[in-house]
Amino acid sequence: MAISKNEFLELDNFTLIDIRENYEHEEFNIGGENIPQDEFEIENIRENEKIVLYCSSGIRSKTLANKIKAKNPLLEVYYLDCSLKEFI
Repeated sequence: MAISKNEFLELDNFTLIDIRENYEHEEFNIGGENIPQDEFEIENIRENEKIVLYCSSGIRSKTLANKIKAKNPLLEVYYLDCSLKEFI
């Protein structure tokens, strides 16, 4: 499920995950844990956990969120549907 910047800023009690490569995270990030998309393991998400994924533009995070939801539709997974440039 896509969330906008404003919706993201109003969220409570969630786990934020940057799925970009480590060097991208080091250059600029908005917080959260850095788990590159290729290293992300869906099995590690707990069913009662709210997850917000982000990348540079929303494309990679949307792709991963859709894969996660296809594998387990009960998981509460969101992706940030905006560019990180909006946070600068």
